[in-house]
Amino acid sequence: MKILHTADWHIGKKLYGNQRFTEHKAFLNWLTEYLENERINGLIVAGDIFDTANPSEQSRTLYTQFLARACKICDWIIITAGNHDSPSVLNGPKELFSLLNIHVVGKKNNSPEDEIIEIKDNKGKTKAYIAAVPYLRDRDLRQSVAGETEKDKEQKLRAGIKAHYDNLADIIIKKQNSSKIPTIAVGHLYAAGCSPENEGDGVRDLYVGGLGHVSAQTFSHTYDYVALGHIHVPQRVNKQNHIRYSGSPIPMGYGEANQQKILIQLEYTEDLSLNIQEIKIPTFQELIRIKGDLENIKQQIKQLITSKSNAWLEIIYTGQKHQGNLRSDILNTVEDSNIEILKIANHTIKQRSLNQTDPQEELKQLTPIEVFKRCLTDHEVAEDEQPALTAAYQQITDLIEKEEIR
Repeated sequence: MKILHTADWHIGKKLYGNQRFTEHKAFLNWLTEYLENERINGLIVAGDIFDTANPSEQSRTLYTQFLARACKICDWIIITAGNHDSPSVLNGPKELFSLLNIHVVGKKNNSPEDEIIEIKDNKGKTKAYIAAVPYLRDRDLRQSVAGETEKDKEQKLRAGIKAHYDNLADIIIKKQNSSKIPTIAVGHLYAAGCSPENEGDGVRDLYVGGLGHVSAQTFSHTYDYVALGHIHVPQRVNKQNHIRYSGSPIPMGYGEANQQKILIQLEYTEDLSLNIQEIKIPTFQELIRIKGDLENIKQQIKQLITSKSNAWLEIIYTGQKHQGNLRSDILNTVEDSNIEILKIANHTIKQRSLNQTDPQEELKQLTPIEVFKRCLTDHEVAEDEQPALTAAYQQITDLIEKEEIR
């Protein structure tokens, strides 16, 4: 049995205002071919299918067109919600999808058994159990109590997440009835011990102040493999080979531009031992960040033009000399080429503070969180207070996105 683990597609994601549907379409076409060529039995997508709670029609079309093709190739597909996804949007076609062996879990269910997907073959024999856990929100796990400290909240959240996975594991053990049956858990959360996300990749903290970060011990030994989403950097958790983030299939920002994107392929042999393999994903749109003085920047751009590159560039000027016509000088360099410049930042010696903005920078080039951070600085908010306020702002924007589509 062959299974693919992927996550964090973020369909509808923009980069400095530029749409990325071409990249996502290319990835999904490539994924479809891989599923067919490698005869993959099952596909797991561990959250953040879309980039926003209210995805555009084009985003939804890409999603449904892929599923229409993939369900003819795979025996089964499991999709769980991430923190960017709207439970109601994902669950909308749930009943219809179930007829195609596409199992969608958009939110925590009142009945834990609804999160356990039993995979059967054509003869009705159970081939695997999947604990398909969506993104668990604070309100899903605990009740607020007056006078609670942040430490109390953190402990309750961690305990709630562990209890949820333990409960599902106990149910699966009873279903197995002493038989050895492959068992996989799915999750969308932040696990302590993984590398921090890259700058500019769009990852938001799951809980205010980073609460709810769990350890590898959160997951019962019942699970042969834990398929995680949320962190865009592919990696093991605490060096545990069977607990992994697949990462995002395309770079979410220039901080991920040089990162090799992957899928994770699981293969159960006849004796039910598990082989884990990393599958490299091609680059569908090259992203290049160029730093330096004007002469160095122009030289690097000319080299890219000579190589017939179609890269999207982020330019960061770090020279000491003031360049009054910096933007026009750089843009003239890429005329009549396939290269597109998405951002030009002017960081002269006097402007290198991260809190300062290039006068020529456009609002569309900034993310909402970047604007919020700069407002904190402009209003002289104390540096030690900024992290908590930023985390609270991120949680509020998440809640607003969910409310807008109800």
